[in-house]
Amino acid sequence: MTWIKHKKSLIMYVGALFLLLVLLLVFAHRNTMNERAFYFDNKNAAFGVQIDATIDRYQVFSEYVYGQLIDEVVLNIMHIATHGTETEKAHARTVLYDYLIDDYETIIEYDFRQLHFHTVTGDSFLRFHAPETYGDNLFDIRHSIYVANTEGIKVSGFEEGRVYNGYRFLYPLFYQDEPVGSVEISISIATAINTLYSVYDDKDVFFFIEKDVVERLVFDEYLDNYQVTALSSNYYYDTVVNQATPPRRHEKDLGGIGDFFTSINHIVCDQMLEKQDFSIIVRQNATHYGLHFNSLYNISGEHVGYLMVLEEDLEYANFINNHRVTVVAMSFFFLILSFGGVYYLNTRMIYKVQSRIDPLTQTYNRRYFMQILNKAFDQYHKSNQPFALMILDLDHFKTMNDTHGHAYGDRVLIAVAQTIQSLVSDVGTVARWGGEEFVVLLENTSVEAARNLAETMRAQIVTLHDQDNTTLTASIGVTSVDTTDDLDTLIQRADTYLYQAKAKGRNCVI
Repeated sequence: MTWIKHKKSLIMYVGALFLLLVLLLVFAHRNTMNERAFYFDNKNAAFGVQIDATIDRYQVFSEYVYGQLIDEVVLNIMHIATHGTETEKAHARTVLYDYLIDDYETIIEYDFRQLHFHTVTGDSFLRFHAPETYGDNLFDIRHSIYVANTEGIKVSGFEEGRVYNGYRFLYPLFYQDEPVGSVEISISIATAINTLYSVYDDKDVFFFIEKDVVERLVFDEYLDNYQVTALSSNYYYDTVVNQATPPRRHEKDLGGIGDFFTSINHIVCDQMLEKQDFSIIVRQNATHYGLHFNSLYNISGEHVGYLMVLEEDLEYANFINNHRVTVVAMSFFFLILSFGGVYYLNTRMIYKVQSRIDPLTQTYNRRYFMQILNKAFDQYHKSNQPFALMILDLDHFKTMNDTHGHAYGDRVLIAVAQTIQSLVSDVGTVARWGGEEFVVLLENTSVEAARNLAETMRAQIVTLHDQDNTTLTASIGVTSVDTTDDLDTLIQRADTYLYQAKAKGRNCVI
């Protein structure tokens, strides 16, 4: 009795220490997560500030360009575009193009991509970047043009377009106080990215736009410029933008940007659907990389895409290391306090587990499985509860072992054991019967259900390939208990079915 009380006290002491350790670790984890969220918020905020600063610089410059280009001649031409006949409008378009083409070529040198005039009713009058395309009404698809012309105010911000996406700076035009349209002086998204590249000497910047937006707005002849990004099937990247921006700095380190994006699709895809700023950290080739997604809103306030910065994040690596040091220190302190009790309990537990578990596959061993099988027989005789038994043998395992070595053979056995356990964990017991053989007890299972499960098991094992891409296969014998059985007859019957499967050509269930 004294020994029992001592054992209970020891368990309570160790349990109390463990509970305290768990609470402290939970607190440390929550604190770390809060700091992590704060860190990500700061990273994204800094990225957003840099984007805003870049666009503000171009907006100031666009106002200067507007002041230099828009004079009485231009306003008079736009007055004709508003009130003239179709012939007069066509002539006015040609005159306007000739009048400003030299200036347009000059502002291109300063990274402005678009000089675009619109009528007061929202029709495209003249695109200097695509002068042959005009007359399409833009009110329904370009909110900036609608606001500039209906409210008579300047409008600026990101906006998707029918040819290019970019940051738009729109100015209403008035001829003798009469509204006669608007002019857009814009930069492409590629220009913004290139400017960010000049600021960030160790980062990559990417632009992604919603697939639905592109397919709704872009002219058909420009749709080929867009490809689905490996990050999400709901977003495109612009190939023209990629060609106009510098080579990716981390392309080589990551083993290819496309492959890297594919590998993190399962992490990023759902978050991109949230249409909010977010950040993730990915460990690749022993290096932490930060991906910071800044949600891109158009002039209407609608999310239409992302600007994303990719960087090697040494600060985060230090942050994680500090967290790990804290956790290790706390764990070590409490381990010291509880060492005596833990040592005593672990010694007994290890002995018990080792007596039941196969050390390689972590399934039960043959001796303990026989105890379980005996209990199943007792239960069957008491309540007539059926059970099934299967014996599985890997085909040509010895040849594989001789070819690739025992270490490889061990990995194959472990993988097969994990596959079997994943299929029967809720309905049965798995053990290593010997060598490359496994045995499975399925409680309250008919022989038909057991064979179906065995067939699934066989099919999944086929999907496990060795290093030479040689297919792994297994033969399986399946039977169920009946009233005339004892342990030996049941096992012998399953074993007989296994050898019949071998004789039939292997890779099958009998």
